[in-house]
Amino acid sequence: MKPCTYRRLSATVDTALVFAVAAWVGIAAAFLASLTPPPSPSPAVSASGAFPRGGWVAAGDSSSTEPAPENARMEIDQTFLDALAAVETNGNDAAINFAEDAHGRYQIRAGYLADGNAALGTRYTLAEMHDPDKAARIVTAYLTRYGSAWERRTGLTATDEVLARLHNGGPRGPDKAATRGYADRILAVLGRNAR
Repeated sequence: MKPCTYRRLSATVDTALVFAVAAWVGIAAAFLASLTPPPSPSPAVSASGAFPRGGWVAAGDSSSTEPAPENARMEIDQTFLDALAAVETNGNDAAINFAEDAHGRYQIRAGYLADGNAALGTRYTLAEMHDPDKAARIVTAYLTRYGSAWERRTGLTATDEVLARLHNGGPRGPDKAATRGYADRILAVLGRNAR
């Protein structure tokens, strides 16, 4: 091969390699972008600082896929959260139930956390549930999500009793007889009786 032909061939191969690498980088970037879910909109916070009722639908919740009606407003207040914390752990942020892998003052488990994260568009970990502010956000989002679904399913307003039973027994907690005693304990802390 002549030297000048080799140089032209080498330059052609180098150019082809640059374009191939650029194409692969573009493909890799597009693939990685497809793995990252789009950010979820943050829920609006009412003037009282509580999350509004309605607007979230649980992923995989078969009870309803329709958005909450505009007039459905649910607020999870600090008094209710304090009652949950008092019954669960006496407000102990360091509490861990190793048998259930439940963390923090509200005893949040992995599935509960996943649902709360989905509602908020966050990626909190179980270890972060020892932070009372993050844990309160997760509990509020979870109860708002499933309280709204319960309201749509039943046509009734989610009371503190219903919310306590959701926290204790999951999305169908209000339907489970086993959650009644837990709700009674929450209502006793709140100074209320079950209806």
